[in-house]
Amino acid sequence: MEPNGVEVSVIEPGNYKSNIRRSSVARGLEKAKVAGREVTDEMKQGYDATAERELSFKEPDEVSEAFMHALFDDNPLRRYMVVPNAEEQSITIRTKVGELVQLNEWGPYSYSRDQLIELLDEALSRAAPSE
Repeated sequence: MEPNGVEVSVIEPGNYKSNIRRSSVARGLEKAKVAGREVTDEMKQGYDATAERELSFKEPDEVSEAFMHALFDDNPLRRYMVVPNAEEQSITIRTKVGELVQLNEWGPYSYSRDQLIELLDEALSRAAPSE
């Protein structure tokens, strides 16, 4: 879309309070009913546990802030990772690094460790400084 003057930002939220998980589990229970299967006490307890966990998360205010930044800032970011704590950020970044390593494991054009570090340094030098 960039050649057409359209800028796109991707917002990747972590675990925030929402209805996403509860809705998903509720749809699964409903599908089981429609298929004629019994909705067991264990399945209902699973829904209750999901609801309790989901309702314990932070309000998604930080996600809204990222949307506002992407929509109205003069220099929106390409990607926004919005997580409620440092642990989730660490998990997400480590997962992405692991995926990079997996992508680089096989094939005739794999990069050496030094080449990967050089690529990372280049990307970091192009990145906007954190606010």
